[in-house]
Amino acid sequence: MLRLRNLLESSIVLNLHYTFMQIIDKYSAVACFLVILCDLPLSAQILDYNYIFQSTDTWTELSGDQVVFSGAFDDDVSAAITTLPVTMGVEPHTSLYISTNGFMTLSAAAAPNNYDPLSQGISVPVIAPFATNLEGIDATSKVSYTIDFQGIRVQWKNVRRVGYVGESLSFQARIINQVYTGFGFGSISFIYGPFQGVAVPSTSVHVGIRVGTGDTAGTYSTRS
Repeated sequence: MLRLRNLLESSIVLNLHYTFMQIIDKYSAVACFLVILCDLPLSAQILDYNYIFQSTDTWTELSGDQVVFSGAFDDDVSAAITTLPVTMGVEPHTSLYISTNGFMTLSAAAAPNNYDPLSQGISVPVIAPFATNLEGIDATSKVSYTIDFQGIRVQWKNVRRVGYVGESLSFQARIINQVYTGFGFGSISFIYGPFQGVAVPSTSVHVGIRVGTGDTAGTYSTRS
């Protein structure tokens, strides 16, 4: 079983970077479900989520979703999307920003050309299912979301690493209300759909969540 853990080592940059081919090898390009549960520490800028488990799950494309980017997009960040309060870093956040580069932030936007929001942080909460330099491919490519009483779902559909002709990658990040997780706490999950035409050479991909900046222990979590 793959594990996502709170890293205490100082080698945060190395521990948060994985090559694209390592991701494919470990996740087998199928839907992988990862849940992180809130343990409610008392100080701000401490990550209040812990890794629980990974399992396979059926990929289901979003329906009734709001499209923020479509077509041949590259290095774009959405305007603020109003949400119900999401607690992360022991602080409530009511706005969401989606980057076409495979991650989202709460309360403030990342730079459009940010491909690695995890290593040193950007002073706001980051949720990164597949952060790297991505682009839209054609009219079927889109970045979209749904928000309802169960939670928030964000989807990157039919994207590729910039310049990797023939690739098509799809994945989601979900923030689920505690009432619907079955655990008594809210959860964040990453779900991976079709990964087709994966090409070489491999590149760095950044998968995890974090709050704050720098390499302070307890502000980030990734899978290893």
